[in-house]
Parts: sequence; C-alpha cells; structure tokens
Amino acid sequence: MIPAFERGTGYLPTGIHLAGWQEFHDRFSGTSHRRVLLRGMKTALGLLKDARCETAYIGGSFVTKKSRPKDFDGCWDETTVDWTRLDPIFLPHRLPPLGLLMIDKAGQWQRFRGEFYPAGAIAAGAGCSYLDFFQRDKEDVPRGIIRFSLRDLT
Repeated sequence: MIPAFERGTGYLPTGIHLAGWQEFHDRFSGTSHRRVLLRGMKTALGLLKDARCETAYIGGSFVTKKSRPKDFDGCWDETTVDWTRLDPIFLPHRLPPLGLLMIDKAGQWQRFRGEFYPAGAIAAGAGCSYLDFFQRDKEDVPRGIIRFSLRDLT
C-alpha cells in the first residue's frame, strides 16, 4: 500500500514503497496531465519488461502532491535484463571526454514524457546511484519512491 504524503513536504515517507500498477495508477492519475504521463510511463515499463527487467522504480515530483509534475523520473534494475532485447532508447552510452554514462533523455522524454536510468549507474554530479539519487530532493531532503515488480505489469 502506498502511504500518505508527509504534511510538511508533500513527499512520500522516506524509503522504497512497493506498489502494483493499478494501485499506483489509481493514486497518481488525478489529472488529465498525470494520465498522459502515466500512459508514457506504462509504455516504457512494458518495454523494460519485454527485456526481462523485473524491477523498476519511480521517483521525482511525479510521486509527490505536486498537481502538475513536468515529467516522471525512474530507474530500472539491470540484474535480470536481457540486453539484446532492450529497446535502444534505454541503452546508456559514454559521453567524452569524461566518459560519463548518459541516456538519451530527450528521446525518452519525447517518446514517454519521462526518463528511465539504469538503477546502478552513477547519477552525473551526484556521486551516487540513480536508485539512491531519486530518494533525495535537490536540497538533499530524503523522500520516498515507488518500486514495481514488472512481472505483474499487464
């Protein structure tokens, strides 16, 4: 069950909260704008599932009280992924000269209205994995995120 938002911040309580797609959809589909974002998110999650990804996480402003989040931010567990089946839009690439691991953010945003990163990749400028990065806001305040088992995504 997805917990209530914290009063002071509008965030989910600190931690990783397991949810099924229907519960997540019901909780975060309150506006037409959010429903558009959810459609793109579900498309992306389906593609990850097709590549045998079993777990994905959603964080950022989408899982807050914010009525009109710009997009969604997510990451996916690379452990079980069949990289040969992974849609190229998710494939990270190294950016010279520093060799930073990047994704096609613009392409993902255009296609899904949000981004997904490999959960274990290091977030540029943050020095931690994307899984950890999404559990803090820009002021370093802890916040909760949602975890999906993609096995149950229909």
